[in-house]
Amino acid sequence: MKGFIEDITWTALVWIVVIVLLALVLAHFLVISLPWGPGSIKYSIMFSDFVNRPYTVAGALTYYKIEDRQLLEHSLESVIVSSIERAKSQAVIKDLESFMKSYDTDYQVTLSNSNIIFSIGKKHKLSTEALVPLLYKGILGYLKVNVR
Repeated sequence: MKGFIEDITWTALVWIVVIVLLALVLAHFLVISLPWGPGSIKYSIMFSDFVNRPYTVAGALTYYKIEDRQLLEHSLESVIVSSIERAKSQAVIKDLESFMKSYDTDYQVTLSNSNIIFSIGKKHKLSTEALVPLLYKGILGYLKVNVR
């Protein structure tokens, strides 16, 4: 009888592992074979990507560096002086266009306070918008990102 408990423990452990593996394989085949299985999951992820895309791009733009400063610093200075030329940020438009083309999507990026300071791209009807507020001593501007 010596060692009898160890034999039962290992046998039980092997059975538990086998049952768990069978359950995983069964669940995998059920998800694939059901009509609402992977297609609906893929659709949900694509819809989520469509809704979140402008926020993803806007988040990347907050860290995008053009020449010696980040895009948000160029944008804030342009909003304060109401001109991209007076803020000495003319390179922003060209660099921003090349950055947005890397996303391979339809887009529009607009910098505005009470007036539009610059706008690149073309807004589409089926696009979502992310707003990045720019505030300095009561002067409010927005960096708007529309992506389809």
